[in-house]
Amino acid sequence: MHAPVDPRVMEVHDKSIFWGSHHAIEGFLMTTRATRERRLSAAWDHAITQTHPIFWPVRKFGRYFAESEQFPNVNEIDNVLARHARVRFREQVRVPKRSRHKTTTTPYDASILAGEVPTRDGSWHDFMNALVWAAFPTSKRVLHEQQHSFVAAERATGEPGRRFPAHDALAVLDEGGVIVVSPEALDDSRTADDAIASGAARALVFGHAIYEAIAIGGPWPIVRAVCLQVGRGVDDEALVSASDCALANYLRSAQRPTRPQDLPCISLAAVATLNAPNSHV
Repeated sequence: MHAPVDPRVMEVHDKSIFWGSHHAIEGFLMTTRATRERRLSAAWDHAITQTHPIFWPVRKFGRYFAESEQFPNVNEIDNVLARHARVRFREQVRVPKRSRHKTTTTPYDASILAGEVPTRDGSWHDFMNALVWAAFPTSKRVLHEQQHSFVAAERATGEPGRRFPAHDALAVLDEGGVIVVSPEALDDSRTADDAIASGAARALVFGHAIYEAIAIGGPWPIVRAVCLQVGRGVDDEALVSASDCALANYLRSAQRPTRPQDLPCISLAAVATLNAPNSHV
């Protein structure tokens, strides 16, 4: 069975966020050690993507692994998902930290630009990332291309550890982003939450760290929304595809986020409990 979701820890607020050695969950901290132990102790659950309502955008791809009795390895993930994700999934090669500052990019960035996503065996985080790549291939590609550009620009400043606010915004979206789609424009989190509750909008979890957190019971990432206009009358599969294109266009536009605060907060508890599939916008 997957870890139960406590609504009290389904929404993470900026004031309790700590970058670096701690993860914040509603005012209390999960240390890096506790996070690592949680990830290492989490058993494979073949049913999670098929039974939890928040997984509906990636359920089609999770179904390929629904009968697996053990965690799929990287080759199995690649064999099944590469044609949908339009990238290959390859076993991640560890690079010593002391070597990482010598280039203008990271091995992870360089691999993705070459069409390969570094992936670890037995990692819920990386497994969920692969499912998101399969569901949202265009926007994932655009996001990582932009992250690569930011990494190169940041390292060119000669200031170790520097990261631009716009890069932070992309990282938040990649890890904890929720796409809220509706026929009408939504301009703040309250409007988005109300629209989801009323059925006027749909929410699609894009951030793979949210999926991981549900599977293993934390740690919870910063959760932020991006509100996009997508027309009525499409089924679930078509809505995921349309949302992928809309997010990619948004990231290419002048309206793309320049800091994390440009992405409104959203109640992930409401997304999980009120956003059932087939309630089309």
